[in-house]
Amino acid sequence: MYFLCMQAAFFARFRFANTTEMVYMVLYFLSVIVNLFFDMALTSHFSYQTMEHKRARSDSGKLLKDLTNVGIFQSYAMQKQLGNFVLWYAFPSCFLLPFIIEPIFTLILPMHLMELLVRANRSVQGFDAEKCLGFPTPMDTGRYADVLLNATIAACAFLFPGSYVLKLFFFMFCSHIYIMLYDHYRILRAVPGFKLATDKIDRCAMMMTAIPTGVLAATIAFKYLSLPTRRSEVLPDSDYIKYILGAFFAHIAVHWSLLSWFVPLFSRSHEITKLPYEKVAKENPSSWFSANPVHCLRSKYIKGDNPPCTYFFLGKEYLLQSNPKIGIHFEDPVKCIYK
Repeated sequence: MYFLCMQAAFFARFRFANTTEMVYMVLYFLSVIVNLFFDMALTSHFSYQTMEHKRARSDSGKLLKDLTNVGIFQSYAMQKQLGNFVLWYAFPSCFLLPFIIEPIFTLILPMHLMELLVRANRSVQGFDAEKCLGFPTPMDTGRYADVLLNATIAACAFLFPGSYVLKLFFFMFCSHIYIMLYDHYRILRAVPGFKLATDKIDRCAMMMTAIPTGVLAATIAFKYLSLPTRRSEVLPDSDYIKYILGAFFAHIAVHWSLLSWFVPLFSRSHEITKLPYEKVAKENPSSWFSANPVHCLRSKYIKGDNPPCTYFFLGKEYLLQSNPKIGIHFEDPVKCIYK
């Protein structure tokens, strides 16, 4: 399941462009959540096998093998073992290490290799050399999924003894300060450029926040059923699962309902702009004409426009020449000063 989600995510990312960036983000988030679930399941199984071999007992003095599955999970020995696992699973494995490794393999190492390539190969010159020395880091929205995964792990910490919660949230706070500073540098210095025309991705991320908050709701339900005052009510494992999953999916339903119907009540009404196309085109180098390579070739070799429509390339905006007759109104203001 994990590998299928990852393959579908990367296929959606590289096969299509802007609209499926949201699909990539969702599939990537689902894949890491599935990975988290299997990691915790395997760790729980191995921890139980270890403690059973040591003949560990619950607070009531019973052997773990004599308890139900929920009773085993509620025992302090298992709670302590899993709480320690979640703490080390979160920090530094999820909260910090991936974001320290990421700039090394996406920014520093590729840039160094490209410099060595251009320096050692004399045939790489001109525009090819310029492309090699450019940062090969496209803009992506995977950071939404990274942050939501960290929030989901932090929500899972409330399932275990409280001594782990403060430590985990402190590590999460410090790690996310580093992530924010790194993303600030990455967006301003490493990403060639991007433009988000709509808020669909942001709205989708708000819908995805129902997962970590849903885990928190399920945790509250589990803790309520595990109170000492309710221990006398012996519930079967199926009832525990039913109540916990019910709290999780009920929260998701309420969360999505509020985002779909309640939050839009406070949104501002959208007014269609009255600016003419000419004024907008003077400030934006990329347009339907300049971003269409076939139109640029037709303008130069078939229609013979003077100056022709120049193809827009990120970082080469100064090459565009204004020609209002064919709908090209943008021209680099710095170039206009030196004319």
